[in-house]
Amino acid sequence: MASQTHSVFVTGVTGNIGGAVAKLLREQHGWDVKSTVRDPDSPGAKALAALGVQLLPGSWDDIPSLVDAMSGIDKLFVCTATHVEDPGLEQVHAVNIVRAAQSVGSIKQVVICTSVGVFSHQEGDKAQHSTFFDKVMTAKRVGERAVTEDSPWKWTILRPAIFMTNFLAPQVDYFSPGFRASGVWRSTMTSETPLALVLPEDIAKIAVTVFGQDEKYHGRVLGVAGDVLTVEDALTQLGDKTKRSYTPYYMSDDEIEEQKESLCFTVAEKSLRHMADNIDLDELRSMADLTSFKGFLEKQEELVKLAYSG
Repeated sequence: MASQTHSVFVTGVTGNIGGAVAKLLREQHGWDVKSTVRDPDSPGAKALAALGVQLLPGSWDDIPSLVDAMSGIDKLFVCTATHVEDPGLEQVHAVNIVRAAQSVGSIKQVVICTSVGVFSHQEGDKAQHSTFFDKVMTAKRVGERAVTEDSPWKWTILRPAIFMTNFLAPQVDYFSPGFRASGVWRSTMTSETPLALVLPEDIAKIAVTVFGQDEKYHGRVLGVAGDVLTVEDALTQLGDKTKRSYTPYYMSDDEIEEQKESLCFTVAEKSLRHMADNIDLDELRSMADLTSFKGFLEKQEELVKLAYSG
């Protein structure tokens, strides 16, 4: 008996996560995939179109255009972007996407991808959180509520951990300022708190598994990581690959407080110490073939060595 065919609308299809979801849905299941794009002539858009992804005009700021683009779909993947200059814009976009989906009326399942930081986020608690983190996680929480509250569909929330690709250039200079030059990785972590890491492609694998088993994962909130290890172990593995020595620096609470206005979570947000508390690696590994940090370093050896070559 042939497997059932579905039609999925994937937001952020030219991004790392959305693009990987669209690719897997087409290649593994042959499902119809639709999305909106700003520039259909971009290399990423053209590659997706070649896979059979239907790319339509539309904007997350324009609900009617989203309604038109979602016509006929029965599944939806929501993954909105953080806007550094205006974090609140993300929640506007998420709510617009959900309102459009409700108007379409044919959608039976929604998977939303947010952040592992939502687990430990206490909305509006400025004593506990850095300012930027609070704004970003509030926006992501609003998106989750839009999907789950009084919803007519089955839903699942994916909350991915820190991207392994943040150890590559140029991302590493934002998330770990000065690390490449000094070899010292400053963070709000402690020597005991584990670091949860994930590849964007592996988030997509989990999403596709969830799409294929909507009953099983309905109402679930899944922390998503491919590996959980101490900071020291991560730096040792990085050092083995780059032939350099790296040292962790665990910031004191006073030092973290001084960084409260930083846009970089790793030096401003203490709640990252709890990021691995809601990661069930055994379950995740039963859902998909996931990449360890060591495996990532091997797979991206050329880019890793280029980033840390001095």
